[in-house]
Amino acid sequence: MSEQPGTTSADRIGVVGFGEVGEALAHELLARRPRPLVLEPRSGERASVARAQALGLEVSRDPRAFGAAVDAVVVVVPAPQALTTADLLLPHLGPAVLYTDWTAKNPQVRDRIAAACGQRRFADVAIAGTVTWSGRPVELLASGDGASDLAALLDGTRFRALVVDPVVPRSCEIKLCRSALTKGLSALMIETFVAAHRLGVLDVVDQGLAPFFGEAYPRLRDLMIVTALPHAPRRAAEMEDAAALVEEALGAAPMTTACRDVLSALVPLKAQLGAEPGDDWREIVRQLDERDVLRVPKETTCTS
Repeated sequence: MSEQPGTTSADRIGVVGFGEVGEALAHELLARRPRPLVLEPRSGERASVARAQALGLEVSRDPRAFGAAVDAVVVVVPAPQALTTADLLLPHLGPAVLYTDWTAKNPQVRDRIAAACGQRRFADVAIAGTVTWSGRPVELLASGDGASDLAALLDGTRFRALVVDPVVPRSCEIKLCRSALTKGLSALMIETFVAAHRLGVLDVVDQGLAPFFGEAYPRLRDLMIVTALPHAPRRAAEMEDAAALVEEALGAAPMTTACRDVLSALVPLKAQLGAEPGDDWREIVRQLDERDVLRVPKETTCTS
């Protein structure tokens, strides 16, 4: 392991959380030596272990052994697990280990993790791109005294760390402000299309929006609608944090709060459907309408 602060391409990265992001990052690092080490402390978890091992990666079940073997840690667990993961790992990490948290946490949780890191370098990382677009660069907003080291460590991968502040951790705030718009656009698009479907004008509305958004419209529409159900719980929680941040800054957050409510209404439907809802945006809109998820009025009265 490195004895002095600073990272090199030869440093071993430890990945905690082998979901969508963790697996995509591991793919990018497969050619590195040493290969990344995956931590899975949950004794009953087999799926993530199998996926990691299928890539030829070593999986550790022991936080102590994991901590002794890595030079930098990337935490990509679900946001509610960010603090407990830090509590689990930090006692086993040496003072020169770089700790980076990529979870969709709120600023209060971020500050607690940063404080717990003590003298260790810490990077607050917000994922600002879409990981599932294969081959597409993934923008990371990195801040804190470990941000520049993380950017150097990821050089040559499609994960591009933009250092927004090399001293003060503030990526959470940037991400949540951006989420207020991007997730808000998703909520507004869903509400608009469900209403258009009920009114029998969905195709006309869809065709009319295409020139406004330009060539990226089909992909943007699919991203905003098709991914909404699978990620509904996470996005609703993220908008909850975004609304709280905007309200703290402005005294009120009526638009962000309303968008949060739309995304929250999708959570029960995700649970009902169980499996992935598919990639046909029209079918998803139809189901949202027929199940009355958004509680759109059955009848519309026009007044002059």
